[in-house]
Amino acid sequence: MKKTIGILFIILLTHFAVFAQLQVENKTAQTLRLAAAYYLENDKEQCYHTQGWFELKPNEKIVLLKDKLQHRYYYFYAEKIPSGAKIEGDGTFKYAVSNTQASFDLKDADSPAANATAPFYKFVQVDIGDNETFTYSLVD
Repeated sequence: MKKTIGILFIILLTHFAVFAQLQVENKTAQTLRLAAAYYLENDKEQCYHTQGWFELKPNEKIVLLKDKLQHRYYYFYAEKIPSGAKIEGDGTFKYAVSNTQASFDLKDADSPAANATAPFYKFVQVDIGDNETFTYSLVD
């Protein structure tokens, strides 16, 4: 009996861990070009990363991080295509992004010295609380 309960517990934990993730959905009327910033902490590094460019059509949703969310804050920047209108922060949180249209993953994204040739954009800070799974909706 104890063995059966233990196996069921492991199955439940595995099931919920699969669904732990960070998602972003486009609830605007235009396609978005998106960059995300987050703090990565593991055995090899402890630094801010930015990833992009992700293209999201209206009403499209993507998974940015598939693992259990370990931090309270995540950061986003988006531009509407074709208008160029920006969804950005007030300038408190600036992170490096690629100056090309290509996909990117930049380490030490909060360091101008580490990203001397990269532009820095104003990201929106999103407080996810203590959620292990979170969906952020970009709206008009």
